[in-house]
Amino acid sequence: MKACEYIILSVATAICIAAATDSYAQRRNTTRKPLKASSVHVAKATDTVACDTIVSPTGWIEISGYDKPVSSRRESALFTNKSGQTVTSLRIAITYSDMQNRELHARRVRIRCDIPAGATRQLYWRTWDYQHSFYYHRSKRPSRQQATPYKITCSIDTLTAL
Repeated sequence: MKACEYIILSVATAICIAAATDSYAQRRNTTRKPLKASSVHVAKATDTVACDTIVSPTGWIEISGYDKPVSSRRESALFTNKSGQTVTSLRIAITYSDMQNRELHARRVRIRCDIPAGATRQLYWRTWDYQHSFYYHRSKRPSRQQATPYKITCSIDTLTAL
């Protein structure tokens, strides 16, 4: 029984040493220094803007060109980075309302991205409308009449930049 325990202990130790050595070598052989997020911004509740173009309170990110046709499985918008740093992720808070300003849905979406300083990128995320019965009021009007138009209020909740 002792020989079996000795073998199992030896194999487990060898595996741990190999994993630690591989991890250390991987960290040591990299040409890049450890990356750190340089700043994170959390928007206040009063920072929400109800319009087609949204600028974060610090002026770092501008959102424009939101779109979601009735048959689309995803939503999209253009994000312009007005800061001097690369933005690597965003979390946006979206409220969907009908044309009489009654709330249909609200959610937060985290979007991983790579937006260099001064650049604009079109970003996509999964839609909230799984039944394809709603369309953004500024998108192309669908041919079928049963679809319901909606509008959005969007704010940047959190962003991460390098």
